[in-house]
Amino acid sequence: ADPLAGFRALANPDQDTVEMLAKLILDDDLSIVWGLFLSGTPKDLESIASIVLKFFDQHERELYLMKQAITKEVQLTNASATLFRQNNFASKLLSCYSKRFGLAYIKTVLYDTIINVCLNHQNNEDWSCEIDERKLSDDKKHLVERNYDHLKSTTAEIIQRIFANKEAVP
Repeated sequence: ADPLAGFRALANPDQDTVEMLAKLILDDDLSIVWGLFLSGTPKDLESIASIVLKFFDQHERELYLMKQAITKEVQLTNASATLFRQNNFASKLLSCYSKRFGLAYIKTVLYDTIINVCLNHQNNEDWSCEIDERKLSDDKKHLVERNYDHLKSTTAEIIQRIFANKEAVP
């Protein structure tokens, strides 16, 4: 018997083998996925998260993966202050999800507001949303109230755009 026969079969997998592997990876208990993350080094987690997310997205199961990762993170976290702040699978997965799906959302929903903030500051160097006097130069401290108004109107516009485009939330 050829001890490498199983590996040779994987080199040219047939459709049944690929479907069986996909089914194992996509299984509701996610044991293969958790095993991948547990076996990876911290520097591998981002790559593993990206690949796993792409695979689940291709099979329209990315939201299930995200819900399970978030649930697991909450269950394993002892202090709320460290929730999603550790260098672990859930944090990396959320980061990859945000990069993969969040940019399109921001471009669609918040692009105009972001451009307006940039243009306002470009056209008027005194235009700002900074309200912490310690971060303002002495000659700009008198602008705190006006900056507060800018901050309120900008955040109101952002919130309004988010609510108006709730169907676009990834």
